[in-house]
Amino acid sequence: MNYLVLGLGLGVFAIGGYLFLEARKTKPQPPAPDPILSNPDNRDAYDDYRKGERDSWG
Repeated sequence: MNYLVLGLGLGVFAIGGYLFLEARKTKPQPPAPDPILSNPDNRDAYDDYRKGERDSWG
């Protein structure tokens, strides 16, 4: 019985260590740039909207 518990504990430890090392390999990707805000015309309009100047929208 003790060997069963020891074996299960070591198995869980080994699987957890493997998953931890695999998770460290993958780097998170940077978010893609917003296609609307990357356009300078839209960015100016968005800044005006944020400031409350809706008249510049035309």
